[in-house]
Amino acid sequence: MQKSRTTQFRNLGQSVVNDTNGDLVALQLLNAFNGSQMNSPQFPQQMDYMMNERLQNQIKRQNQLIQDLHDKIELLQPQNGVEAPRYRKNVDHHYPQPYQQYPRQLPLLPPPPIFMPPNFSFMQQQEQEKQQKDKLRLLLMMKKLRDENLYLKMQLERRAEEHQTSYQSGSVGSQSTSRSQMKYKQQVRPKGPSQAELDKELTLLKELVYKKRSYLTEKIIRKMTNSIFLTALDEQIQKNTETIKNNFPQQLYQIIQNLEKAVAAKFTPLIVELKAAKNLTLFFDLKTSEAERKKRVDALQVWVAKIMRNLDDFVQFPEQILSQISMITHSYFLSAPFYYLQFEIDRLTFTVKGGTQLTPTQGRMMVLTLIVVRVLLPWIAKQWLEDPAKKVDVKIIDNNKKNIQYIVSLMYIFLMDHMIESFAVQKDNLKMLPVESKPTLAQQKYIKVDFVEREQDKKRLEGNSQMILIHPLLEKQEFQQIFTSPIYPNEIKAYYESWSTNIYEQIDLLRKQNLEGNNEKSRYKSTLMTFDQIDKEVEALQIQIQAQQEKVNQVKTEMQNAKNPQKRNSQQ
Repeated sequence: MQKSRTTQFRNLGQSVVNDTNGDLVALQLLNAFNGSQMNSPQFPQQMDYMMNERLQNQIKRQNQLIQDLHDKIELLQPQNGVEAPRYRKNVDHHYPQPYQQYPRQLPLLPPPPIFMPPNFSFMQQQEQEKQQKDKLRLLLMMKKLRDENLYLKMQLERRAEEHQTSYQSGSVGSQSTSRSQMKYKQQVRPKGPSQAELDKELTLLKELVYKKRSYLTEKIIRKMTNSIFLTALDEQIQKNTETIKNNFPQQLYQIIQNLEKAVAAKFTPLIVELKAAKNLTLFFDLKTSEAERKKRVDALQVWVAKIMRNLDDFVQFPEQILSQISMITHSYFLSAPFYYLQFEIDRLTFTVKGGTQLTPTQGRMMVLTLIVVRVLLPWIAKQWLEDPAKKVDVKIIDNNKKNIQYIVSLMYIFLMDHMIESFAVQKDNLKMLPVESKPTLAQQKYIKVDFVEREQDKKRLEGNSQMILIHPLLEKQEFQQIFTSPIYPNEIKAYYESWSTNIYEQIDLLRKQNLEGNNEKSRYKSTLMTFDQIDKEVEALQIQIQAQQEKVNQVKTEMQNAKNPQKRNSQQ
């Protein structure tokens, strides 16, 4: 019993404390009552004292609240015509917790002049416009809500009326059915098309189908004719290609023979003079003294310059040779089979079909590699040989051989320097070509001449064979004395450049003239066509058209049989 009483008073005390928000006087009274102090003689006096103290505390709090409110009113009142600040951070308001006041959002006030921003008036105006926009937005929203509420209210009233009338009249389903029937009867049914309009539409559809069929038939005939023409053209191109490939080795042999004859006619007197010169020594080695070496180097430069001047005058070629060379020096639908060296392939451009697409610079390179590398230098390299019927001293023959070897080597070194400087390498020029369209290399990787092959020549051939066009010859390091000054090398390179440009321009001019002449010949032949030839062509075309018409008829019958399987079965 004592425990239950204690528990009840404890719960009562906790609820009182929660309601009074921490009233200490009430808590003391509860403790005194719970501790059985009410029977003591001092309890009434203590109770009066505590009640008085509680009243005094309440009066103090009320006075403090009134004073704070009075201070706040004084702060908000204007003094001497100047409006007092509406909020101060330093003023602390000690209100009880139930009456705690929070600062409300106030409009933007002007700061002190020292902190006044230059656009404060604009900021105030912007703030006012924002407030007006917010107010307008709220008013519009309220109007919209009011209209929606009114609409919903009207809907509800209408539904209520409908339900009321339906219940009064009887069943809801029968009423709705009768209404739907009345509406259906009141609707105006659209009239369908007349028979004349249907016949007109059918006639237009038939015409459209006929036009479509005729168009498709014409398209099929055109495609088949084009395919036949293109097939015949491809077969003719393939046939011409095979013919050119088969005839090119013999044609190249004739070109080389004709060029050798022209070179011999131009350079034989100079070679005879070279061999007839007594005590002429153009070669040297490590044992040769410095003075003797300088003398022989000067003589070598003189003879090389003579040959280059003679080459610069070597520009008169027969038209037959120039027309034959044009297939190699100009763009052609077919690359020369088994002709190119690796040095040439690296510096040319090829088409996907296997033809060549050459610029004038690449054409000049092909002129140099054809005439100088394949004809002129090998021909000069053979001129040390003598007729066996003539009895010539072996020492003289050996001396002529070494002189010619040094001349050919120096001319070749100048030529390679010029081509490497002038003709750039075409990177990845064979990357996108199919295997059957890639150019074929010559069977011999270089042009071989009849000189002694040394060990260092063999090593050089094994190391970088792609940059060697004629072998064996002397290296550039053995002529260091000549290359100390760039004047003489640049002079020899200029001879190569001017001569190759002159030859290429002659070939280009002849090629253009031949094209114009072929066009004129074709026009002349077209005007001289006889009526018999025209009749033959007409007959051939009629035969082709008849064959195509038979194929078209066959296709039509197959399409009709596919549409009518019963007719097809009856025919079978």
